[in-house]
Amino acid sequence: MDSHGFATWITAQEGSIGFGWMSCPAEEERKAWMADPHCYTGGRWRYVILKPGQSVFFGLGTIHFVFRMTNPAITNEDMEWSAPKLVHVVAKLVAAKLEESGAEELVLRVC
Repeated sequence: MDSHGFATWITAQEGSIGFGWMSCPAEEERKAWMADPHCYTGGRWRYVILKPGQSVFFGLGTIHFVFRMTNPAITNEDMEWSAPKLVHVVAKLVAAKLEESGAEELVLRVC
């Protein structure tokens, strides 16, 4: 699953990027994968190779993997630099909204 926990778009800018996912996992398959993601071999896996200009979207919680045709050691798991930046940006947005219209505007509405 995505290290930041968001739904994600991947667009190939140059070269080729492989994207694979577990297709429609049953609850027991999801639990087995979560118990040992590096060794799990069950499920129905699919993949696509994206060429420059092609995109793929995957929703929150999609069990997936990404592989690069070149530079295969690059990953998105190192969050030491990105998480503080995200927190800083969100803090600035919240502060700006509070200054603009007050806390009542920040209430999350779920329909």
